[in-house]
Amino acid sequence: MTISAGHSGPPLVQLRAHGRLASPVADDVLVTASVGPSGEVISLWADPASRKALLAGAGLAESCARQPVSARVVVQGASTTTVTTIAALDLPFCKLQPLPDGRIVVVAGRGGKAVVFDADGTPVLQGDVGDGIEHALATPTGQLWIGYFDEGVYGDGSPHGIVRLTAGLEPNWGYPFGVEFGRIDDCYSLNVEGETAWACYYSSFPIVRISDGTVTGWHNKIRGAKALVAHGDTCALFGGYSGERSRVVIGRLADTQHEPVSEGLLVLPGDRPLPDRVQMVGRGPELHVFANTEWYRISLDDLP
Repeated sequence: MTISAGHSGPPLVQLRAHGRLASPVADDVLVTASVGPSGEVISLWADPASRKALLAGAGLAESCARQPVSARVVVQGASTTTVTTIAALDLPFCKLQPLPDGRIVVVAGRGGKAVVFDADGTPVLQGDVGDGIEHALATPTGQLWIGYFDEGVYGDGSPHGIVRLTAGLEPNWGYPFGVEFGRIDDCYSLNVEGETAWACYYSSFPIVRISDGTVTGWHNKIRGAKALVAHGDTCALFGGYSGERSRVVIGRLADTQHEPVSEGLLVLPGDRPLPDRVQMVGRGPELHVFANTEWYRISLDDLP
């Protein structure tokens, strides 16, 4: 990681190139990617027409919900890469996570369904997890944390805004109503490390840690962060509203308040600006950034 200061304004904080997501089939294109509990990347690939179907609303004739499509799931670990073919995937705008024993959970962002597939791509479990899902992150034991955006919170998702599901896709915890930081209107960012979750949510944007069902929180003045990383009493917030999508704010978690210590602008190696479309996933103190098939990382220890 390099911090560039030879310009006016906040320092430029460079991501480090970590790898590239590899297509399992020559003509496949990337649909989406995320990060598992051990830092492994999980990505979904399909041919261009199938990708379009996977990203079409369930009510449209061309949606995978109407016409299931074939897709490939690639899990890239530190020393192994596995490819699983799902013959008939019908979950639009889906999120993916690796589970123990080579299983994979695929969650529809819209439509309310989640399906667990075994290592051979055979569906073995299905559950209703609600509509309007923004985040889905698994734990080492196979539990699943889900964060909902506003249409899910106030529609057919979950009024809790954040829920935890068992390995059997049954809810076993929901964010409590009546906490001092206000209810969740939209879960902007979610980070899961081990069995513990961190979040920052609209509209008051507190930073909260959920451990063993207990919520600890800090008031926060930084609005609109799309990702966070945290460890101990330090937390960094990434992104924001218009004009702030490259912002990174590093702060200390004091008794009741997130206290900003430094601020910078996140850039690619060579001080290149972030592309218009990136996916950011926080896992503990590590931020993973996907710019199409390029995989970048930065650690909380790297930040100024």
